[in-house]
Amino acid sequence: MSVAQDWVAALTTIGLWSWLIDRESPVFDMVQYLFIGLALCYTIALQYSDYLLPALKKVGTGEWALIVPMIIGLLIYAKFFRSVDYLSRWAIAYFVGYGAGYVLAFTPAVFLGQVSASFFRLWGNQPGAVTAANWIIFLILICALLYFFFTVKRDGALMKGGTLIGRYAIMAALGFTFGATVLYRYSLLFGRVYFIFHTWLHIV
Repeated sequence: MSVAQDWVAALTTIGLWSWLIDRESPVFDMVQYLFIGLALCYTIALQYSDYLLPALKKVGTGEWALIVPMIIGLLIYAKFFRSVDYLSRWAIAYFVGYGAGYVLAFTPAVFLGQVSASFFRLWGNQPGAVTAANWIIFLILICALLYFFFTVKRDGALMKGGTLIGRYAIMAALGFTFGATVLYRYSLLFGRVYFIFHTWLHIV
């Protein structure tokens, strides 16, 4: 980056950190609104150049079928008109359904990966420690799934114990995820501190 870009990046970073000193910091508000405005403008320009403009060019060459998704997209703005606001729900339902179907049909790797990762070898030619670990993971997985069986009565000791273990397992998994997120945020913080002291101020 150029010297001017380094100054802008450093000052905006410090402006964001001013929130730690004063929750009502006008500098933080200015930087926050600047970021939101730039992100919104960039998103609008990106959507126009990568999606809307190519679609309009295709319509101009005779691909009239593209008018149908354009009309469905425009129906979202019916939300601002009380008399026809129900049309916006149709458009949103269409996009959500299409998105879910597309992911399941064409990019199932994420879901299939989670399913296949839950298959463990519970016996066979493997070390005893691996077998024990696989059984523990398998039982915890079953307990976590039992926790979401809300249509089944939990009066029995087996269901109560299973759902309790499942709840603790879910809480532990969320805690691990939160800890990993915090560590990732710390790495971002260290990166910004290094940028200020190394790239901007040339101290380290």
